Amino acid sequence: MPETTPQLPPLTIAQRFRLLEIARDALTSQIRRSVRMVVTETEPRLLMKQGVFVTLMLGDRVRGCIGDVDGHGPLAFAVAEVVVSAAYDDPREAPLRLDEVGRVEIELSVLSRRTLTRWQDVEVGKHGVVLQRDRSVGLL
Repeated sequence: MPETTPQLPPLTIAQRFRLLEIARDALTSQIRRSVRMVVTETEPRLLMKQGVFVTLMLGDRVRGCIGDVDGHGPLAFAVAEVVVSAAYDDPREAPLRLDEVGRVEIELSVLSRRTLTRWQDVEVGKHGVVLQRDRSVGLL
């Protein structure tokens, strides 16, 4: 179970755009050149451990969605890894194709740290819910 810890400071607009840039570059590098991008981020806030969820959309169709709920590494690195996983490893979708990479929309949801709460305190549309059974984890 996660422990209750202080929340991280919110991301600035510039930091949000940088994360999208990292995601796009990582996706393009992997799909066009079959090379994992090396993230060389120096912004301290983007090097903090934080969870992220990535959804890839092509028009109104989901092409992949995967996340790192707890943030097992620096946020900038997690974004680069999870966007590639969303493109290739979502078992519900076929891997993203080369002709789709330039048209796919990348949605990033940077997740706050998990806190324990009572289900009665959850507000739909405001709070995310992590469901876990054994080694399977789902995010709503």
